[in-house]
Amino acid sequence: MDGQPRRSARNSAPRLALALGVSTLGALAVALAGAAGIARSQTASPASCSAQGPIAYLCGPKNIEDMEQVPGTPLLVAASYGLKAGPNSLALIDTRSRTAAVLPIEMAPKPDAPYAACPGPVDLAQFSAHGLALRPGAGGKHTLYVVNHGGRESIEVFAFDASQAKPKARWIGCVVLPKGASGNAVAPLPDGGFVATKFFDPRLGPFVPQFAAHKRTSVVYRWSPKGGWNVVPGGEATGDNGILVSPDGAWVYVSAWVDKAVIRLPLKGSGKIVRTKVDFMPDNLRWAPDGSILIAGQATDIDLVVACKRGVCAPDWGVARLDPKSMAVSYLYWEKGTNLFAGATTAVQVGDKLWLGTFNGDRLAIADVPKAPLKP
Repeated sequence: MDGQPRRSARNSAPRLALALGVSTLGALAVALAGAAGIARSQTASPASCSAQGPIAYLCGPKNIEDMEQVPGTPLLVAASYGLKAGPNSLALIDTRSRTAAVLPIEMAPKPDAPYAACPGPVDLAQFSAHGLALRPGAGGKHTLYVVNHGGRESIEVFAFDASQAKPKARWIGCVVLPKGASGNAVAPLPDGGFVATKFFDPRLGPFVPQFAAHKRTSVVYRWSPKGGWNVVPGGEATGDNGILVSPDGAWVYVSAWVDKAVIRLPLKGSGKIVRTKVDFMPDNLRWAPDGSILIAGQATDIDLVVACKRGVCAPDWGVARLDPKSMAVSYLYWEKGTNLFAGATTAVQVGDKLWLGTFNGDRLAIADVPKAPLKP
């Protein structure tokens, strides 16, 4: 791999969508009854695991929709999406050995004090992870927050111990999301609370009609142990997705997936709300070592994403870099979706490599960090 980004299919998605004739709402509803429909489609055989051009693969981990590096280690903690994987919903990826394993989960009999309102331990048989985030702690002992769709819509909280050779997670509590909220992503706040995105409102039916009609049913929530849930003004969008908080807790960055934008919202004072357009559908956000924000997403439009099945029209994907101060976007990768890897949802930089996950697949993609961005 030469470390150079590629620009293989920058403007192909609209033409493909038109050729497939998936512009009507009725076609969308027939094509997909719910969010998990894509995740259950067929994937490529693990036998096809050799590198393809600049992209290498780690085969085995399924539907790794989101992941984050464990501080001070070569490990990634990752969430498998839409598989109803129960205790297998969380995984550990070793970027040094390029291996993957299930993250062991232990259970506490009752929630810790900050989560006293949690109705009880999560049912691991139903546990279904989506987005996740780590709050770094001392001595390799961190707090892990996971968006859960199994049994309840909630943020499940785990004590994550990476101080030993084999890290493990211990469930310590939950915060049930407000009524009418299907969560997507979560990020910790300095005050012990967190922010989370409401992807859509399930009381209004499946997300497909809501998103196809560009209804703004998404919001950004803030939760604190003392104040509970509150809406962060300015985060209303169509398909709020990935989320990050600045290290000083002053700003929140959120992906407006269907709107093809990243929004910066003030959490302190009266700062200005800024919306920056992105050429693809921005999914998860991750901090890069240089302080910029990595954006991964699907290089397509909402009708194609929800109507296509993997192997028939696998979504193209892109990776971009966002300057959190200027909100300027530069593009690092723009790749055509294949039956091996498509529809990237997250990008994490470890050393000189980008590790890429997808909502639907049997592998992670690995690519060089580009030496320069794509030319406009």
